[in-house]
Amino acid sequence: MRRIFFVDDHPIYRDGFRRALIGGSEDIEVVDAEGVRAAMSTLACDDAFDLCLVDQNLADGEGLALALDIRRRYPAMAVGLLCADVRSELVAEVRRMGGVACLAKSRDAASLCSAVDALFRGELVFDERVSSIAGDVDMSPRKREVLELASLGMQDKQIGKALAISESTVRHHWKQIFIRLGAGNRAEAVSKAHQTRLLRQSEPRRNVPPR
Repeated sequence: MRRIFFVDDHPIYRDGFRRALIGGSEDIEVVDAEGVRAAMSTLACDDAFDLCLVDQNLADGEGLALALDIRRRYPAMAVGLLCADVRSELVAEVRRMGGVACLAKSRDAASLCSAVDALFRGELVFDERVSSIAGDVDMSPRKREVLELASLGMQDKQIGKALAISESTVRHHWKQIFIRLGAGNRAEAVSKAHQTRLLRQSEPRRNVPPR
């Protein structure tokens, strides 16, 4: 069972976070707290969590400071932020303290689950703010197709089959996609593609083979 500790002072968002993750996986347990004091009280009784995600703006303190404190007290626990405004300087601070993620609350449920899965695979996921205009990102139609199929949960082999290209060509496209979007992994790239409107739900999708 993968255990996640989530700290956020908005009860509706805490409930939505829990529902999204549990609905997307059968092996996740989510425990939450409403702020700094409640978080430290909970951890004093139970610190057996794999991952802790914290909102930056809490009613009784700053999320970054809380994450750093948790990182120092419980070094075996991975920590990161899940907040509304993912600024470059905030991302830099999380990286500096050894955090594994800085996720944007603008992610939908599927994208959030994908990011959490990536974190449990040992990847880092940082949603640095990017342009909101697709035209500002130089991305070929083929690379957009790779992103679109990846957003559906397809792996490189499946993407290659759907696009009639080799798996190595798909990996080459990913390298270029990461560079253009400033992403470190697939989940981060898909998230940034949504933020820049490179992925538009109105566009027709190819017929894809079953997984």
